[in-house]
Amino acid sequence: AFREYPATHRGLVIWSRGSGDVTRILGGDSDNGAKTDAQGMTALAMQSAIRSGLFDAGIRGDQPLDVLGFDISAAGRVEDAFAMKDLTKVFVSNASADGSHGWAYEEAFGFLGTTPDATAADFAIAETNAWNSRAFEAGWLRRAHVAFDASKLDKLALATRSIVGATQIIPSSMDRFAAAAALATTDGGGENRRPDFKRFLDAF
Repeated sequence: AFREYPATHRGLVIWSRGSGDVTRILGGDSDNGAKTDAQGMTALAMQSAIRSGLFDAGIRGDQPLDVLGFDISAAGRVEDAFAMKDLTKVFVSNASADGSHGWAYEEAFGFLGTTPDATAADFAIAETNAWNSRAFEAGWLRRAHVAFDASKLDKLALATRSIVGATQIIPSSMDRFAAAAALATTDGGGENRRPDFKRFLDAF
């Protein structure tokens, strides 16, 4: 498609069944038990496969995609986004089990059709807002589509390393961390528990 329809801006959405684990970003499809060797696919293997496909299409360089999305369950985790950061400017996926009929394609591409000068971030915001609105209406408050700005993931990794290092030096800080995480969750019961990250930062 990239060879046949060259463009200044490019996006790729992978559709499958996910696990959210970087050791198996795509879950293995056992075909209702008929296949006993369904292994899935690691994030590293996925990154390599996408890079190879882009290379074959004559597309090279750093972050050659404007948007890389996964229409699968649980790939919207920072570890998965970090694994893909050299491929794309913006990474979009679902942070947990999906349970829906997929992305908010109609709203997202409808937005793109009426806003041709939209940035990758604009498109990601349109898709995540539309999907999250659907989820809220359905009562799935613990399910959300998320988007990551890939240019900020290296700094996020360093900050995460600092937090981990601090808890290793001062183990008691884990108690504060756990307490702040508990306070950051608005308890409505079951699916209605959703994190409030500002509350977490204030508490921590």
